Amino acid sequence: MTRLGRPAPLRDRTPDLWARQIRRKLRDKGLPDRTPAGHAVGMGWVAGTAITGLLSACADPMLRAMSYTLHGLEPVLFEPLFQLDDETLAARGMRWISVDEPIGFPCHISLEDAPVGERVLLLPFVHQDSRSAYRASGPIFVRHGVSEAQHVVGELPPYLTRL
Repeated sequence: MTRLGRPAPLRDRTPDLWARQIRRKLRDKGLPDRTPAGHAVGMGWVAGTAITGLLSACADPMLRAMSYTLHGLEPVLFEPLFQLDDETLAARGMRWISVDEPIGFPCHISLEDAPVGERVLLLPFVHQDSRSAYRASGPIFVRHGVSEAQHVVGELPPYLTRL
């Protein structure tokens, strides 16, 4: 019980009680209370994923994953920069880099890693341009010669899924 005489929140009770209540809620909703391997749902990762619906999202439409689309940046934004010399780029905090690794230079236009040997432009990019505390920017790579922005539906580009 809390100071005000109310029951303690579920997360503050003993771990065994919490796990039992999670399993009971899963059974009440018609969801499995055991993992595919036959282990009882309890504390930790298995319980957390069961609560969020990641274990059996098909059983409850509200827990299904949402669809999404990723759009690369439009190359028109960067065309003027490709014509500038190294000194002018440096004055703006930008520079050309030669790709020397197959991983680690993701182009934000094509949404794929630039191939080894290609030159990419490293530049600061404001991706959340607002007059608030949430204004944000960060470094990005763009490849010269990419004609159109890549659009990816329902999947992540490989450079976002590597560990």
